[in-house]
Amino acid sequence: MAARANADISELLTCSVCFDDYKDPRTIPCGHSFCLHCLESISDGKMVFECPVCRAETAVPEGGASQYVIAFVLKSLKDAVERTEGEEDYHFYCEKCHELLTYQMAATTHQGHKYHNIQVSYANHLEALKKSLIRLRVRTEDMAADREVLLQVESDILKQKEQIREEIVIVSDEIIDAIRKATQQKLVQLDEIFDKKMEIAMQQRQESDEMLKTFVGIQEEVEHKLSTSSCCQLLSKKTEILKQIHSATCMMKKKDFKPKEKANVKFVRNSSLVSSSQNIGYLFPKSSPSYSVGHDPLVMAGLPSTFTVFFNPSHPPYDSTPSIQCTLTSCDTGNTTTTVCDFGKVQGFSHSFEMVPVDRGEQLLTITTDDMLTAQEPITFIAHPSPYMRGRPLKEIKSLKKPIGIAITKNNTLIVVNQGSNSIEFIDDSGRVSCDIKFTDPHGIALTDDEAYFIVTDKHSVRLIETLSGNVIETAGGEKKGYKRNLFSNPTGVAINPMTKQIYVADTDNHRIVVLSEMTLTRVTEFGKKGSSLGTFDEPMGMEFNSDKLYIVNNGSSCIDVYSAIDHKPLSRIGASPTRLSYEGLSRPSSLTIDTFGYIYITEVTAPIFSVKSSAINRISIYKTDGQFVRSFGGKGRTEESFYDPSGIAIDRRDGTLYVCDTDNNRIVLL
Repeated sequence: MAARANADISELLTCSVCFDDYKDPRTIPCGHSFCLHCLESISDGKMVFECPVCRAETAVPEGGASQYVIAFVLKSLKDAVERTEGEEDYHFYCEKCHELLTYQMAATTHQGHKYHNIQVSYANHLEALKKSLIRLRVRTEDMAADREVLLQVESDILKQKEQIREEIVIVSDEIIDAIRKATQQKLVQLDEIFDKKMEIAMQQRQESDEMLKTFVGIQEEVEHKLSTSSCCQLLSKKTEILKQIHSATCMMKKKDFKPKEKANVKFVRNSSLVSSSQNIGYLFPKSSPSYSVGHDPLVMAGLPSTFTVFFNPSHPPYDSTPSIQCTLTSCDTGNTTTTVCDFGKVQGFSHSFEMVPVDRGEQLLTITTDDMLTAQEPITFIAHPSPYMRGRPLKEIKSLKKPIGIAITKNNTLIVVNQGSNSIEFIDDSGRVSCDIKFTDPHGIALTDDEAYFIVTDKHSVRLIETLSGNVIETAGGEKKGYKRNLFSNPTGVAINPMTKQIYVADTDNHRIVVLSEMTLTRVTEFGKKGSSLGTFDEPMGMEFNSDKLYIVNNGSSCIDVYSAIDHKPLSRIGASPTRLSYEGLSRPSSLTIDTFGYIYITEVTAPIFSVKSSAINRISIYKTDGQFVRSFGGKGRTEESFYDPSGIAIDRRDGTLYVCDTDNNRIVLL
């Protein structure tokens, strides 16, 4: 019966043109369905064709055969058959290879692998996929919310554009009104000036007219006497005529007819008013200042750092020569440093200066010059602590159970390996949460770049764990120790190569470094063997990548070995003691971390054998990546500034805070 049903379904899913399974089935108006490529072949170059089954004439759509209706029922039935086809032959699912297994495959090619009944695996993975779907839904909701915000931003931009347009028109109208008033005032002033000038000039001219009339009368009278008088009359009147001429001459000398006014008024254009009428104002983004500040990528407290102020070339020119005051304020202590820079004419310039942050932590840089710039937001940045400032704890995280490994996420969540309780603990501002996974003897921990997973070394194994769910995704090694390809012996340190994403494991008791693939934890290669010279290991432990180099703690040799991260060739040693009993150099280091300035922070535990200064170890030593010793601090004890078996260390690269696992004091110390 089942065979006949399958045959009927197979016939139903077979195209009557190509006699093969339907491929993209389409239904024509008569109700019969065919593969799209079969319909294209039949109707090629035709306006009408006959149905291959019922011979009904069928018109070809303008867009060709692809415009026929998709046969969704046949397509869905075909997909359902393909999904269920062959499932009855599988009974197991291999968790290692991620494959479906038959009885024969489980007994042969997958013998020894971890696999479960297919229904059990289905239920487990379905639940995991549902959790992933929930995360996707949350992100989808977040994206929808972001879209609403973007729509609101578009609306705000358009609204603000219209508001500013109205403001510009208003300002323009005000300027036009002001110019009209100024014009009227200037014309009134012009009339007043020239009316006064005309009054003086006319009065002076009238006086000159009267005087001229008098002179002309005297002149005519004298001329008449001279022409009409006889000799006796002229001689007798000579004295009188001379008196008239002398009187007129004296009167002329007394009167000064030099012009008291002139047409000497000049109109000078106000060029600044003309230019401002062309540019009636400036548009500045509310959130973007007209200057910006750059500084060194990494700023260290106590050391000078270079800061540069950049002003936009389109910044309005100043009428004066301003000085700019730069103030650096510690957000934690309130301590300030101030510098004053004289720049000259400010119009498109930059200026560099040095400032020294007094304290570590968040700093506030304030630029002050004129009203426009003082209104802008201060610039904030982080000043990392100097290696010489380390020593006194900033804070302690207590009540832990022998913390031995630590990793720090980008949102400042701590993932702590508690060896005393064989567990993993998540610590953030909201509290502490323990992971449900049980370990045998956990030690090292490393986060992937995207922080979606972290890797933990256990007794004789390495585990890949999903950060969000806390589920173990993959395991390398097992319960028993060994040296063979898939075995470990007390692995401790672990690090991820930022270039290849491969996982490096310090296989401590096998005196080697094992390289595993990114997600499957499949062994890629290994390097190192037991020995005391460079290129060999004596119980390698913690390690960390920095640029193209790998720094490895060589515990038994009491040094840090530097290897190439590309070809795994040994390069140099750091902190090696001159002799076995020497107090100089490193002493049984266990872990390390490297800050953004190239300083290596190394935890040390025990003293050299038979050393009388054994109480002075249990410390943190600082070296530069070139091998130069900087300083050490700490010592064995249970006080605030001492350590007892410090075995794990990490640094927060955002602010330079150092986290030390003070294992036997059951705490993490922040420095």
